[in-house]
Amino acid sequence: ELSQRESLKTRATLGVWALPCAGVACNAVIQRRNLRSTKTINENLTQEYGCMKKHNFGYYQVELDTETTSKWYAQSEGWGCECGHCRNFLKLANKRELPKRIMEILDELGISPEKATYVCELFTDEAGIHYQFSYRIAGTIIGAPITDGGENENEGRCCHEPYPYGAPDFPNPHFDLEFYATLPWVLDETQN
Repeated sequence: ELSQRESLKTRATLGVWALPCAGVACNAVIQRRNLRSTKTINENLTQEYGCMKKHNFGYYQVELDTETTSKWYAQSEGWGCECGHCRNFLKLANKRELPKRIMEILDELGISPEKATYVCELFTDEAGIHYQFSYRIAGTIIGAPITDGGENENEGRCCHEPYPYGAPDFPNPHFDLEFYATLPWVLDETQN
């Protein structure tokens, strides 16, 4: 595991300035680089990226910017696919009938469940319809999964999906919080 100082140094070398707001290590890196004043850099970071906060999603450690994430979702539209499986997912999402832990995570992030940035029906069996869906999050993945066993699908999986799907204008840096869930068919039409 990288120390915060090593992590900041690596990001500075790569030109990625998604740093913890006004952190001592951030100030030290900026001062060593002889960039604009520390105060100006920190103000710009806060304006451009908001304030990064460390968080764990299941087995992933991330730095996330809840302010930038919630601002983007406040102006975004919901998932727009009109196929039956997507409309079924959206009906459940609008009624807040996704698994409880997924709803808790989305509520914590200030994301409406119907505003997924990707939805896919994987397959259907006797248990129901198996979906994969994700939400784009402002921030960075800083720790790979540290597991003692299998991942819990309701905790989410953090990944970097290069295709924008439902978030073509999402600010950088970002990652995708991906979920898998088995859901019932609730539309008043035959499932195809």
